[in-house]
Amino acid sequence: MTSAARCGKRRTGRSIAAGKRASRAKKSEQTDGKNPGYTHSLLDWASGKARGLYTKVTPLEGTAATPPERIDATFLTSAPSLAEAPRDTAPEVAFAGRSNAGKSSVLNRVTGNRHLARTSKTPGRTQLINFFVTGFGGRLVDLPGYGYAKAAKRVQQAWQEHLEAYLAARPNLVAVVLVMDIRHPFEVFDRQLIAWAQAAGMRMHVLLNKADKLKHGARMRALADAKRVLAAPNFSVQLFSAQTGMGRDELIVHLAAWLTTEGSPTA
Repeated sequence: MTSAARCGKRRTGRSIAAGKRASRAKKSEQTDGKNPGYTHSLLDWASGKARGLYTKVTPLEGTAATPPERIDATFLTSAPSLAEAPRDTAPEVAFAGRSNAGKSSVLNRVTGNRHLARTSKTPGRTQLINFFVTGFGGRLVDLPGYGYAKAAKRVQQAWQEHLEAYLAARPNLVAVVLVMDIRHPFEVFDRQLIAWAQAAGMRMHVLLNKADKLKHGARMRALADAKRVLAAPNFSVQLFSAQTGMGRDELIVHLAAWLTTEGSPTA
């Protein structure tokens, strides 16, 4: 083969390679446009399409299309029983869940304050009914965890009685957020609380927390299963991770609607 022929062959090879690279780049752009989740992080919450890959939450009436990044909240008081709870008409959203479901971490994530609710490596440290006033006018309520605390039986019984009294007799209560570990959902007490909410017609928003612990396919199957269980109109459910912030925006949309009172800055 002559020198000129060899040079021509090399130029032809380079042209073919360049054409293949351009074709792959164009195909990648098309794939990215059809399925953003394929090439973008599923935690890119700046993207509405990425949020839709987890759960579709219709904005509630009276809330902004773009929710705030966090809910401003400050500690108000702790009450050992319902008798010591604040006496007014401010709406309250109560957070309930097993002691190892990450309930306090969820509150800290949604408020952007990691010190708001007490967290511990030892589950079951929330022993009082804790009230936090928010910028929306209503209050967040951290209920005692259940099912794991290493405490005397009589103490655990007292916590459960106060929790049940709050749920059954608190007129301020407008919604309950039930925090469940996505890997161990619908434990006995979870089901009891769900049955109570169904019978009472109480709004309940279920968080499948620690969703970052599962791969995408497994977490989506868990979400689909939970939606089948919670098919009644007063229930809603979403994926959440207190660790990464997954699902924070969806939760804030719900809380903003329930906590807003007349005369508050967002009303």
